[in-house]
Parts: sequence; structure tokens; C-alpha cells
Amino acid sequence: GYEGQGVHQDIIAQADYRVRIEMEGFESLNVAVAGGIIMYHYRSGK
Repeated sequence: GYEGQGVHQDIIAQADYRVRIEMEGFESLNVAVAGGIIMYHYRSGK
């Protein structure tokens, strides 16, 4: 998403899935880090 605004609602409406990454102590993640976290959890079955 855009800095401070997140992903536009029209893009969210087109998504097949939505995920949430819990972030304690962080305000934001770049797309590479977020993608790595998602892939790790997908591959490990968590």
C-alpha cells in the first residue's frame, strides 16, 4: 500500500485472499519482508 494510507479499497475488493501480519514494535514492513514472512508461514504450514 501507499505510505500512511495502505492499499486502496478497490484493489482489496479484487483480492482472492487477505492476510494480516502481526507487528509488535514495528510500524511498517517493505513488500520483500512481508512476502518472505508470508512464504515462510505458507511453506511451514503455520
